[in-house]
Amino acid sequence: MNKGSFASTWPVLAKLLALLCCLLALGAALRMEIRLFPDRVLPEYTIRLQAPGLSADRIDERVTRPVEEAIRASGLALKISTLSQNQTASLTVKTKVRLFGSDREKLEQIMREVSGTLPLDSWELSSSNLADDRVGTYMVYGSDIQTIADAANRDLSEKLSAIPGVARVEVDDASLRQEVELVFHPTMLRAHGLTPGDVLGQLQAKGAAEQVGTIGKGADRTNFRWGREWTSPQELASELISTGKGYVPLKTLADIRDLRGSRGETVHVYKGSPAVAVTVYAAGGSQLPQLRAEVINAVDEVKQAADGRYQIDLIHDVAWILSAALRDGSILVILLASLTAIAVGLRLRSVSAGTLSFLFLLLSTGALLGGMWLVGMPLTLVSLGPVLLFALLYAGAGVWLFLRLAEERDLSAQGCVRSVWALMRPILLGIVIVAAVFTGLLTTDFIKASDAALLTDALPIIPLGTAVMTLVYGWIVPVLAAAWIPEGFPAVVREKTRRGWAVRLAARWERSVGLGFVPYGVTLAASLFAIVFFHPFVLVDPYGKTDGQQKTLSLSMIQGSSIDQSMQAAQVAEERLRKLEEVRDLYTAASRESLTFYLHLEEKDNWTRSRMDLEKELDKALREVPHTDPFAMIVSEDQKTRLELTIKGPSLHTSKEIADQLVTLMKGLQWTDEDGREIITDERIGAGTTGTYIEMTPKPEMLARYQVTEAEIRRQLASYLGRQAAGSLAWNERAIPVTARFPDNWMEHPDQVKNILVRTPGGAVRLQDLAEWRLADEPPVFQREDGQYVIKVSSAVSQPDWIDGLAFSIPLQMEQKMPIPEGYRILTANELKKEQEQETKNTDKTGRFLAVSGAVLIVLAAALALQRRLRDSIIALAFVPVLAGGVMFGLLLLDRPLNVMGFYGMAATSALLVQQTLLFLDRLHLSAKAAETIMDGVKAASSRAVPALLIVLSSVILASLPFGLGWGSGDDVHGSFSATLLLGTILAGYAAIVLVPGVHTAAENRRLYSQPWTIPLIRKRLRNWWENEKVRRQDRRELKRSRFSRQTGDDSGERVHESASGRPGELSDEDFLPLPREVRDANL
Repeated sequence: MNKGSFASTWPVLAKLLALLCCLLALGAALRMEIRLFPDRVLPEYTIRLQAPGLSADRIDERVTRPVEEAIRASGLALKISTLSQNQTASLTVKTKVRLFGSDREKLEQIMREVSGTLPLDSWELSSSNLADDRVGTYMVYGSDIQTIADAANRDLSEKLSAIPGVARVEVDDASLRQEVELVFHPTMLRAHGLTPGDVLGQLQAKGAAEQVGTIGKGADRTNFRWGREWTSPQELASELISTGKGYVPLKTLADIRDLRGSRGETVHVYKGSPAVAVTVYAAGGSQLPQLRAEVINAVDEVKQAADGRYQIDLIHDVAWILSAALRDGSILVILLASLTAIAVGLRLRSVSAGTLSFLFLLLSTGALLGGMWLVGMPLTLVSLGPVLLFALLYAGAGVWLFLRLAEERDLSAQGCVRSVWALMRPILLGIVIVAAVFTGLLTTDFIKASDAALLTDALPIIPLGTAVMTLVYGWIVPVLAAAWIPEGFPAVVREKTRRGWAVRLAARWERSVGLGFVPYGVTLAASLFAIVFFHPFVLVDPYGKTDGQQKTLSLSMIQGSSIDQSMQAAQVAEERLRKLEEVRDLYTAASRESLTFYLHLEEKDNWTRSRMDLEKELDKALREVPHTDPFAMIVSEDQKTRLELTIKGPSLHTSKEIADQLVTLMKGLQWTDEDGREIITDERIGAGTTGTYIEMTPKPEMLARYQVTEAEIRRQLASYLGRQAAGSLAWNERAIPVTARFPDNWMEHPDQVKNILVRTPGGAVRLQDLAEWRLADEPPVFQREDGQYVIKVSSAVSQPDWIDGLAFSIPLQMEQKMPIPEGYRILTANELKKEQEQETKNTDKTGRFLAVSGAVLIVLAAALALQRRLRDSIIALAFVPVLAGGVMFGLLLLDRPLNVMGFYGMAATSALLVQQTLLFLDRLHLSAKAAETIMDGVKAASSRAVPALLIVLSSVILASLPFGLGWGSGDDVHGSFSATLLLGTILAGYAAIVLVPGVHTAAENRRLYSQPWTIPLIRKRLRNWWENEKVRRQDRRELKRSRFSRQTGDDSGERVHESASGRPGELSDEDFLPLPREVRDANL
């Protein structure tokens, strides 16, 4: 087969490949896995160590530190934090981001090697995962808590579990209490000489029937089982308990309470009624938006069948985050395809060209999704950004391709492919530049490791998108365009005469281009200035954060409140909170101790208040709620309740000594308020959030006197403290737990524990006679961060306004009392926070230099391979920083956070600018060969390139405008993409149309008329520019005067205008004579 006959088969082959792309797009739409986040391990690992019998200091010395040193010696860890306490320890290891694979296997190998030499009982390695398979959380609420619990566990759970794609359904029925409770009668226990442990031991021996043996063989085999299981509270009450005086029924020793179907210790309150939460999880391989719709339909069916007995509402729609992003992303691509198609069709006066432009943009995007489906890559919130990025590149390439084909007189397959491949070189070079910069960001600390782990999903998309670009726009489009439009496109008729505004705009553009590097330098300086001074005002969210519109509040109840009073308080507070426009929905977890409100806020676009004003309104709404303590309310997470100081140093002994001295100093501060109460109390080492500790030491002589062992005392003591398990009761094929406790207010104070009677062979003895009592500190916990011990010292402060002042003054007093050794520091909470922020700013300069150097070398090598010149790629790279200011202002003006979608919006804008810059430079390079002067070549190239630039950039701006302005719903996460794309593209338009030809002109002038840059030369050019500007301003003033004179009827206005313009209607021979030497030209 010769070359001509093979070329004749190209249209058929192109149609088959186009059909294959359609099938891939269809397969992706029907079968592709769609989930919120990928199943990816984050570069943060937790190692838990078990060493029974070792104290906190021993486990720190003999276990934790050797493991830390072994991991640090491997070079894997960026930061290691350790926590050592009695018998256990944990290490948190943060590693570098790996583009392929993880460090888990290496860490496991290190642990296997080092564990054999340490007194370890066991160890466990775990890591965080980015995957979130939740579909949504529903609230089942009504008046009867038993009814709603049954509906959630049976009707709703069974209905949802039957849906294909649902992995599991979790029912949080903590609001319903399924329990039988025994409340001991202390006097009856004492009368019968029993302890709670004696009763519990006999009850726990009862249980389900167990097999005890068999007789016979085969079919004649008989199994024997022994045991008895309670089936009702009445049967439990009649259970006989052995005592020293004989057998007594259990109901004599305890009050049996049947709490089945009653309210639990914590009740969810939703819209004033008790509620049960139901959370639905998606299975692997499912499509989350479709599954969400099926779940909503199933819930509606259950709600209709309930017939008003209960209600079901969606409280947290997790899948809506991704569904809204996919919806807006799809609309953005369709709008972009439509706008570019209309513009191309009008420009070329061809409906076929517009139709092909529209279809092939959608086809290429679908083919990219199909390629992701083939390689098993799910479509997630993280991978959606790269897909939209390539859709923008496809749109830009398509516009330039059709305008380039319009220059061909006769469209033949070979000619079109040849012409398009000349265009594909700068397009592919642009993708190489984007890939090199993106890879450099991921391999260095430009981005935090936790955020960079989310971006690695974009790496497989880059080669897939490049392959689709090469196949569709490099071969299918030109071949099919030649086959379907053989006659070519109508010639574009350009207007020979221009309107006045067009002439003035062209003149201003020409002047800007003539300034060379000056506009670029001014724009770059302004962009960098904006970044330096305004970047602190940009809100930055972790890339994995999707719950930005959720808030949790806490409100303490008055001590001794009942669960009914808590629910009443929750109803009152909920009514007040729902009146706020910013609160979309909420539910409350009500307990006897506190109320916890889980607020779901409206989208930021619908807020009528600032965040600070909303905090004030929330505080106001929760004031004076019945049965609550408003002074203990926590509205903001930054609100301080205790004074905390942190000691850091390399030695544990010295750090503990400083902490002890600091506690002694704080105890000596006897400041009181107006009522005479101490301001600083509860000084201790530790955070002070775990209550009071009492240490009991046995008295050996008393144990010998009463012939009782420590183990027996501990067994009896444990049966008195807290709620104890006594067995289970069979009911409706379920095991109902049976618990036992003492009456309320009977065993809640330490003095009551002292009077516990311990049964001994010598008689009943009070616990305080058998053991010594003393207040103790919290169990020691030794914390290390990168080799520095961290010890916290805290105290309660009755006046929170004093906390900041005390945190500043106490360390100063400590330094005056004792000299702080070198290398040891006492940090306040604010100083500790600043130090942690500073650690994140520490940069790996060597790694950054290597990454940047590698990216530059790759770009230069690609430029030589594709274009045989380096200047275009260097100029394209130099324009990327220009966008930084526009992108940042987009986030500020549109009030969007910099999150993962904001990052991809920046990347998409930069990629689009790089692509359009390279295409424009390529056109400038082609036109320069046939032009007599540099400016003539720039004008000729701009006449053909600027229409394509205007079509691409204006289409992107119009397509992103509605989403950037917040038109729509559910865009709190992905709205940052459109915000950065909108403002960034506006600035990219100025950069591509004005700055690119200016830089090209300056570079060409420098190449042809090379002249060293010196300070006198720079000063001369600036002076010339200033003189020319003064002349232009004077001309404009004279022009305004002449217009005013004409309006007032003064004939002299024409003469003034003619003399000011300096441009007579016709040239004379004198105009071509040389200027005399004494005349000074401002342009020289």
